[in-house]
Amino acid sequence: MAEASDNREAGAASQRFAEREADWRNGPLVYQVIVDRFAPPSNLDAKRHLYDPPRKLRKWDEKPKRGTFLEDAGVWTQEIDFWGGDLLLQR
Repeated sequence: MAEASDNREAGAASQRFAEREADWRNGPLVYQVIVDRFAPPSNLDAKRHLYDPPRKLRKWDEKPKRGTFLEDAGVWTQEIDFWGGDLLLQR
């Protein structure tokens, strides 16, 4: 009985590994452009309504700093700090 259970678990694990290997995200190099810090926003105040608390919209010239953990939100403050950058000025 235990041997059959072990075989099923091994088969399930083998299937999970096969699925992981087939995943396109395994191995390739992925670049991510963080638009928020790419270029200054054309109108920072127009974006304020997009950042409900506890998220914060910072001034463009304000430097990022180490945050603190917010127990009630379950995130670090640096994860929810934004600068409102956009690509409009790059035209």
